[in-house]
Formats: sequence, C-alpha cells, structure tokens
Amino acid sequence: MMNRISTWLLPLRRWLVRLARWPKRYGFGVHSPFAYRLITDVISEHTPYYNYSELRKQEKLLALPDLPKGCCKETLAMKRLLYRLINFVQPSNAVSVGCPSAARLYLTAAKQEMNFWHASSLDELFLDADVPVDFLYLHDVEHPSLLRQAFEICSGRITPQSLFVVQGIGYTEPMRQLWQELKSDPRVVVTFDLFDLGLLFFDSTKQRQHYKVSF
Repeated sequence: MMNRISTWLLPLRRWLVRLARWPKRYGFGVHSPFAYRLITDVISEHTPYYNYSELRKQEKLLALPDLPKGCCKETLAMKRLLYRLINFVQPSNAVSVGCPSAARLYLTAAKQEMNFWHASSLDELFLDADVPVDFLYLHDVEHPSLLRQAFEICSGRITPQSLFVVQGIGYTEPMRQLWQELKSDPRVVVTFDLFDLGLLFFDSTKQRQHYKVSF
C-alpha cells in the first residue's frame, strides 16, 4: 500500500496540501519571531548553499542497498531542508533512525564536526549514557511503532535546543496518528507540520504553538 501511495497518490496529496497552505508559506499571520524566522529563513529558503551541487554529485555516486519494502525516499527538497535544519540548530549530536537514506550525506555535510549515529532498528541504537540528543531524524513510515520507541529513548536526552524531525507525518493514517501523539507529548513545545516532515521543538521558554506550513 505504501508503494502505491508513493507513486501516484502521495504527489497528489502533497500538491493539495501545499495549495491549501500557500497563504502561510512566507510567514503571513505568524507572530512568533522564532517561528517566522524558521519559516522564512529555513523552511522557505531557496538560495542555493555552496555545496548543494557537490552533495548532488556525491549522492549520484552513493551505492545504497535496496530499500526495504515500504521505505520512502526523501525528495531533493526534503534532503536540502534537513541540511538547512542542521545548519540552523547547529547540534553537537545527531541521531538518525530508520531506512538507509542518502539524507545522511546532507545531514553530516551541514556540520562536519557533529557526532552522528544511524540505526535501522532499536538494536543498533547505541548511545553513551551522558550523550544528549540535539537532533533526531525519524524516517521509517512503514514502522511507526519503531519511531515511537526511538522518540521515547531520545526524548529522555533532550536539551532546550533539541529538534526532532519525523518523515512522512501525512502519508498514512498510522503516521498521522503518531504525529498527533508526538505533538501531545508534554515535553514538546512548538511543532511545524510540513506534511512531508514534522518538526518538534522542546524549548520551554517559548509559547506552546502548532503550525501548519506549506513546503
């Protein structure tokens, strides 16, 4: 089912969501300086970064294993947004949980001195006890229970600057349910629903708010 959604229904859903959210694409009606800056300077930023072209070349040469059934590849726009989000947050420690993905190139290129861990399953998620998780990328839309468990593990290691990113929050009903659960977590303060990605911030000094943004 996920493969059929990816090939024909998902692009249609994405287009309809973008159309409905277009008036807020550039921060119209957003009063929070933090949210306005994130929307205009990061999410809707179209200025090409200097190494976008080099990353694209590396990606074409990258030999990834065949993706497990149900895994969704990130679009180029999504991978570039992940790059910008790392550049925005400047994390010291980033964790990726889910399918093998070329997004790793973009995540690690945005801050080369950052510690980075990838795990395809919980059995592969090894973190020292004192390591905070400043950035978490969850990307396995076929296994929302895995993403939920990874969230629980890593949310015990958050800092006020932490950002958690969830792929495919609008793709399937289980992923939409997962997104609602994560939004409702008392530790989560600000969220951004981009349909393809969901952003979760934990800074308790900010006002609790949930945004739906065209991407």
